[in-house]
This record gives sequence, C-alpha cells and structure tokens, in this order.
Amino acid sequence: KVGGKRLYELARAGVEVERQTRHVTIKKLELEVFNPPTLQIFVECSKGTYIRSLAFDIGGVLGTGAYLQDLTRTRHGPFSVEGAITLEGLQAAFQENTWHEAFYPPEYILQGWRTHTATPEEELAIRQGKTLPLPAPAEGDREMLAAYTEGGELLAVLYWDRERGVWQPKKVFPGGG
Repeated sequence: KVGGKRLYELARAGVEVERQTRHVTIKKLELEVFNPPTLQIFVECSKGTYIRSLAFDIGGVLGTGAYLQDLTRTRHGPFSVEGAITLEGLQAAFQENTWHEAFYPPEYILQGWRTHTATPEEELAIRQGKTLPLPAPAEGDREMLAAYTEGGELLAVLYWDRERGVWQPKKVFPGGG
C-alpha cells in the first residue's frame, strides 16, 4: 500500500508509484504449467512478498514482460486450503449444531506469536483497555502479541502502538477478572 491505497488499485488507475525495496524469502518457486504465453507457478514465500512484483521481475528476467492474471493463496500461517471448510460444510455444521467443531480455538490461531504472561495488575489494566509499557517488538517481528493470565488462559491480543511506544489491547477475551 502507498498512502492507504493498494498498489494494484493505483496501477489500474494509471498511477506510477515507486515501490520500496523489501527483503523477502522465496522458499520454493516451481513451474507447474507452461502453456505459451502463460505460465502457472507455485510460490512458497515469507510474509510481505508482493507476488505481482515477483511476476513483473520474472517477466523482466525472461525479457518478455509479465503480469499476474490470477492469484490463489493456499496457505497463511497455520491455515491451508486443505484444512478449510466449504460454505456448504459450514451450513451443514450449523444445521447439525456441530458448528463449534468447525472452528479453530484462538490458541491455534495464535501459535508462533510472541506471548506475555500478565501479572494480576497488568491483567486488570488490559481488561480496562489500558496500554502496557512492554519492550518494543524487534525489527521485522509481528507487531502483535498474545497476552495470557498467570493461570495460562488467553487474556487478549495486543498490538504495538508505534507513536506512543506501548502495547494496546485490541481484543480482550472474557474470563475471570
């Protein structure tokens, strides 16, 4: 995004934008289908990878130019297309009253996140929506963390407020307190 607008929206409007260079990791890049002049590739990459830029760069290397015709995200963090439920499956789960089995618990979603165990005083502050002056995230780290009670229960998701240099509760979960 540039100025709150997505780069592809600006490109479609004919606005040329200088893109910032960012370091990303391409873990896997495979040619799946080649049907000239179209190719279909599989990319496994780090967060922040701009696939449209990758297509443009591949076209430059090939000396032909290239653009992205279609993009399907097959994985995001712990989630994959294989583990997804269809809309029909979800509707059936609601009809059968088994919908709760179709959802991941918050702890699954937050696996791999930075965590903080709140003292009782911090827990009260979080439940009141107050900020915490914890250490800032390291460069390149996720600017969100999962806070837990001393008893190990998920308390809240906090985000890093750069301007104020504090952690702000974004979602506080119900619980004892």
